[in-house]
Amino acid sequence: MRLIRIILLSLFVTAVFSAVASLRDPRIVPLTAAAQPPQAPPTIASVADREISSIEPQILDADEAVPEEKFNFSPEDLNIRGSDNKGAIRAQAVFLAAPWLLLIVALLAGYIPGGRATKVHPIVSLREG
Repeated sequence: MRLIRIILLSLFVTAVFSAVASLRDPRIVPLTAAAQPPQAPPTIASVADREISSIEPQILDADEAVPEEKFNFSPEDLNIRGSDNKGAIRAQAVFLAAPWLLLIVALLAGYIPGGRATKVHPIVSLREG
C-alpha cells in the first residue's frame, strides 16, 4: 500500500511540475496539442541536400571574394626562372601511378604463393611436414 502511495505521489508531483513549466515557457506544448501525423524519416539525399544548401552560400561568397586575375593559374602557366615546368607534371604522374603500382605488387604477392599452394595436396604436406 505504501508503494502505491509513493508512485501516485510522484506522478502527481511530476504532473504539477509539468503544468507549471508549460505555463512559464510558451515553447512547451502539451501532448494533446502536439499530436500531429508522423513524418517520414529523412532520406540520405534530403539530409545531404540540406547540408550542401547551408554551406553553398559560404563557398560562393568566398569564391567571389577571390580576384580571378590574381589566382587563375595552372602548373603549365607557372613561370619560374631556370625551370621548364616539366617536373610538376611528372610529379603528378608519379602520384597517380604509385598507388596503382603498389596495388599490383600486393595482388601479385598474394596470387603467386596462393597459386603454388593450390597445387600441393594438403594431406601429403601434413604427412611429410
